[in-house]
Amino acid sequence: MNKNLAWLLGRVPACVSITPRPVIQRTSTLLWSPPPALIQGATRNYAARAHTRAKKEKLKQKNKAAKKEKEAVSKDFKQQLLTRIQKVQVQSLFPKNESEKPVAVDNVYFSSSYKWPCMDVLTAIKNFKEVHHPTMFDNPKALVKAYFELDLSTKKKTQFMDRFAGVVEVPHVFETGKPIRTVCLFCKDKNLIEAALAAGANAAVGLEGIKMFQEGALDFEDYDIILAHPDILTELAPIRGLIIKKFPNIKRGTVGFDVVSLVNKFKRGVDYEMNPSILNPRQGLVQTPIGTVDMPASEIEKNFVAVLDAVSSHKLANMSNAFFTGGAITSEFSNERFKVSLDPYLTDSDEDIEKEEPAKGVKTAAVNA
Repeated sequence: MNKNLAWLLGRVPACVSITPRPVIQRTSTLLWSPPPALIQGATRNYAARAHTRAKKEKLKQKNKAAKKEKEAVSKDFKQQLLTRIQKVQVQSLFPKNESEKPVAVDNVYFSSSYKWPCMDVLTAIKNFKEVHHPTMFDNPKALVKAYFELDLSTKKKTQFMDRFAGVVEVPHVFETGKPIRTVCLFCKDKNLIEAALAAGANAAVGLEGIKMFQEGALDFEDYDIILAHPDILTELAPIRGLIIKKFPNIKRGTVGFDVVSLVNKFKRGVDYEMNPSILNPRQGLVQTPIGTVDMPASEIEKNFVAVLDAVSSHKLANMSNAFFTGGAITSEFSNERFKVSLDPYLTDSDEDIEKEEPAKGVKTAAVNA
């Protein structure tokens, strides 16, 4: 044991102290001390070859140019997109500041150089009848649409009218291309229930209908519109949670005494909706169908008046400005649009407002001059 230890100590004298120690202590020092470094490598960083450095620099410049080009394209695209949105949502359908433009003496002219002619509704409808004639585009079922521009400003400069929508019963029914709505009516009077079913209601029930809906015998998902007579409205409270948004409401026009008119309105009526511009909240747009090309022009005109009156009903009582700022007739499968005069169809209050505004403008101009 001692001979082997002495031989081992002679082989690695640097690892062990020469001071006499117990065998166990010297053995533990030998076994647990870190070994000396046998191999040491160079720590220098040699430069890459010239052509390698040139290759990396060329790739770096290429990536930098590609990134710069991408940023430029992205910036141009965003600007073009913003410009397009502004043209669609901010600019009016009708040209502005046409007072200094001359009136066209021919039926072919540049619209940017002359005033846009304003015509009556019947003339605009007849123009589309010629466009969709069998000898032209041959689209007799093309929808004729009414287009209105509204001023949504109120007495407060930062407050504007909210979005609104509704259904209007037109005097002459036509196919809009949309599925016919399914209607359910709540009413206590049995005679009115029979009249509603005869008018085309899909379902008409009394107090027993409330229990049928609660038990699942009838499902509200099967009906697009829920109507109610005022005599049963308060008793529909237990099923309010089942109906949710379809619950009859006076503001929505789904509650009324004339159940036959209610059913006809929502079964055969025309939807209209006012959408405020995102970038110009003062401007509102309404576009809704009023007939098909193959209908008589007089019937389409009556539908136009019905839609105009329905939109006019949303005007606020405290509005001092003209609600309608423009109107036009458009059509499917055609880019043409004809500006029409709304004066013959507006109510007296609206006409007075429109007549007063030019006078105010003249007075202001005279003062400024």
